[in-house]
Amino acid sequence: MSSVVVVSDQMLVAETIRAALATQGWDVRLARWPERAGGPVPIPPGTALGVLVSDLEPAERLERAQRILAAWPGRWLVLTGAPRGPRWGAVLDADALGVLGADIGLEELSAVLRRAVGGVRPMDPAEVNRLRHSWRAVLAEQRELAERMRRLTRRELSILGLLYAGDNVARIAAQLGVSEATVRSQVRAVLRKLAVNSQLAAVAAYASLVDERRDSAGGGGTTQNLANAPAVQRP
Repeated sequence: MSSVVVVSDQMLVAETIRAALATQGWDVRLARWPERAGGPVPIPPGTALGVLVSDLEPAERLERAQRILAAWPGRWLVLTGAPRGPRWGAVLDADALGVLGADIGLEELSAVLRRAVGGVRPMDPAEVNRLRHSWRAVLAEQRELAERMRRLTRRELSILGLLYAGDNVARIAAQLGVSEATVRSQVRAVLRKLAVNSQLAAVAAYASLVDERRDSAGGGGTTQNLANAPAVQRP
């Protein structure tokens, strides 16, 4: 039977899958998940197919998975516990043969692998397109959010950061040495510039930016680069 390589961000998971597939007659080899962004994944000679195992979260891990797929295009199946949605579309956009839920049974997985080695993709093309479009919609929304964040002044961004930290208008006014009316006016400006109608929605947008920047700092970039957005600040 053909040789398969398994790579996972959790080596114990990769070892478990190797042992399970070996019972089905597969020659399974392991490749290490790259420890740094852009790091190589050595593919053993003679390998017919790859199985990438990851929950694809956070964004840094998703980007690393995309880089692995792009380095050996068209020859990977992705096994993930992520819900069917944009993250599936992200790896399909990176030219994965298909995506499988982590709850797939061993015999079914083996059958899918056999068909994939023969060139048969495991997903309906219409579903692949739908998932890719859902991912591209997420990217477009992230770009739009980054652009709206760039419209905020330094003071407006500081106030938004304080709201995110759980401060109310009275505490923010005291910290900044301004009146509560001034803070409320600046909060209204934030809502208008972010095109949202509540403080909760504004804080959610800010949280999304914070998460993206945290991923970028921790792992060599996010799937959608927000590096040009204003820095997160607290007075």
